[in-house]
Order: sequence, then C-alpha cells, then structure tokens
Amino acid sequence: MNRKVTVWFCMSAMFLFAVSCSLIGIILPAVISEYQISLQEASIVTVAQNAGGMAALAFSGILADRYGKLKVICCLFLSMTGALLGSFVSGSFWSFVLIACILGLAASALNMCISAYLSDLYPEQSSFYVNLGGVLFGAGSVAGPVYASIGDHFGTDWRVLFGLTGIVCTAALLFLFLAGKEAAFLNRTNRETSAGSAVRGNQGEIRQLLTDRRLWKYAGTGFFYMAHSSAFMAWIPTWLASQTSVNTGLKNQMMTIYWISILAGRILTTWAAERIRYRSYMLAANTAGCFAVWGLIFAKGWMLPLLFILTGVFTASVFQVCLAETCSRFSKWSGTAGSVVAFCASAGGTLSCLITGLTAQHAGFSAAICFLGAVLLVTAGISLFSERKKS
Repeated sequence: MNRKVTVWFCMSAMFLFAVSCSLIGIILPAVISEYQISLQEASIVTVAQNAGGMAALAFSGILADRYGKLKVICCLFLSMTGALLGSFVSGSFWSFVLIACILGLAASALNMCISAYLSDLYPEQSSFYVNLGGVLFGAGSVAGPVYASIGDHFGTDWRVLFGLTGIVCTAALLFLFLAGKEAAFLNRTNRETSAGSAVRGNQGEIRQLLTDRRLWKYAGTGFFYMAHSSAFMAWIPTWLASQTSVNTGLKNQMMTIYWISILAGRILTTWAAERIRYRSYMLAANTAGCFAVWGLIFAKGWMLPLLFILTGVFTASVFQVCLAETCSRFSKWSGTAGSVVAFCASAGGTLSCLITGLTAQHAGFSAAICFLGAVLLVTAGISLFSERKKS
C-alpha cells in the first residue's frame, strides 16, 4: 500500500505543478495589461521562474540523496502550495514575480526529485515510470489552458485561478499525510532515509560523478532543450495574443492543442519506453521539432494548429527521456545526477526566457521564434556525441 500511496502522490504532484506552470504563460498577457509593463519588463517573470528552479536544484539533489527523496518532494510541494494560496492576496507586479519564482523553484526540483524517486522505487522499469510521470505532467499542462479558458468564460481573475489550484494541492498533501500514518508507509520512508545515510559524506564518489563526461552531455541536452521549452511555453501565448487578425481566444486554443499533443507524445513514449534508443530518439525528435517551430513564422489557417501539434508530439518527452537515462546511468547518485541535469535545464530556460523577451522587444517575434527552433537543433547535435547505450 505504501508504494501505491507515494506513487499516487508523485503523479498528482506532477499533474498539479504542470497546471500551475502552464498557467503562468497563459495569464502573462493579462498581467502585462493590468500592470502596464513592457515585454522586456515582463521577461522578469519568466527569468524569476527559472531562476527559482536553479536555486532549488543547487541543493535539492544532494539533500534528496542524503535525507530521502520523499521528504524533499513534500517540502517542495508544500512551498508550491503556499505560493499558489498566496496569490489570493497578491496586489502588485512584484508579488506576481515572487509567486512565479517560488513556483519555478518548486516545479523544477519536483520534476527531478520525483523522477529520481520513481527510478529508485522501480529500478527495472525506470524508463516506464519516469515517462509515466511525464504523461501526468502532460495531462496537467493540457488541463491548465482548459482551466484558464473556463476562467475566461466566467471572467475569473488570475489570482483565483492560482488560488483554487493551491486548494487542490492542499487536499493532495492532506491525503498523503493521512495515508502516511500507516506503518508500511513509515517503514518505506525510514528505509529510504537509511539508504541516504549510507551514502552520506562520500565526497570522492560525488567528485567522480561531477567529472564524468556522460553526465555533462545529459546536462547539455537539458540546457538547450529547456531553452526551447521554457521560453516557448512562456512567450508563445503572448505572441498569439498579439496577432490582431485572429480571435482573442486563440492563445488558449493553441496552447490547449499544444499540450494535448505533448500528452499524446508522452503516452507514446511511455508505451515504447523499453524500445527507445536514446541517441536516435534525441536526434529525430529535436530536429523535427526545430522545423515545426520555424514553420510557425509562416503558418496561416489550418497550418497553425498542425504545427502546434507537430511541435508538441515531437518534443514531448525529450527532457523526461534525458532524465530517465541520467537516473538509470547513475543509479546510486540519481538525485545528485538528476539535480545537475535539471539545474542546467533551469539555467537554459532562464537565459532563454530573457533572450526571447529581449529579441521579441527589439527584433520582433519572428526572430524570437527562429531562436526557439535553433536551440532544438543544438539539442539534436549534442545527441551525435552521446554514446550508444550498452545492452
């Protein structure tokens, strides 16, 4: 029962933090309008979101390996819940920036810790369960735009959208803690903590891990992929909202299509998890995704939703596959290794969100979209230098 409870909670956490993260980009046009800020100033939101993730990832992996991944997951999820509930009293642009920072802090580290934790729980099916977590993330990312569309229909303020999500997160935490009173659940937590204590202080192995070139290839993949993903999710809704020739609901419609496509892509990847060849997948997925993104510059009519579908399906599982490979390759230090990769991913997302905002402000959104496609091409290039996985 204990493993079922923790897996249920981990999947719920993946779903809920995906909802909260997908809402940030969708409501950004409303925040820009409410506080009368420029695109360059709005980039502070996405930078803060990713910078928060970097701050958490700097220490969460080592803490997870040392004190137990489930404890770290609960602390991160509690922080996210507090930020969402805090939106009820948010009254300034800088309070929104703070909320975005905390959500980024929690979400980035949650993704890494949950993936490492699932890899530990199911070492023989690591790829399947890590990708299954990605499926729940995809489902939450679909639910976010749908939720926002319903909110728009009823004229709901963005603070209420965030706050209600926080209430659901509170319910998930209560369920976990009530179920956690069972002896089996507590034994699982104690065993995990003991395992963390067994590897505590082995600085030599950490140094060896951090000098392993394979780890930095995975970190490079995370950096450049998230440079695309974070900036795309944050800025494409604003680009869509700026298209005066289309209806005002276009951003929610296209982002819903995009996240449904990501969900479909992650379901396919989970189904084929044991048959995926890492290097081949990375090369094909990122190259195809690059050309789909570039096509958005010229897309009109039915081509626009088609390209959002292709972008979502092609790039859906790049980071989850990378994280699963990392945790499997470095199983003893999965938390630390995953933290390095996720930290670099957050760094890529932070830098890219800033560059994308500046590019859109000074050179237009077409130039920004060119940049978002190009970083996927770099991600594909890194896979050419990745060694084949030994059987």
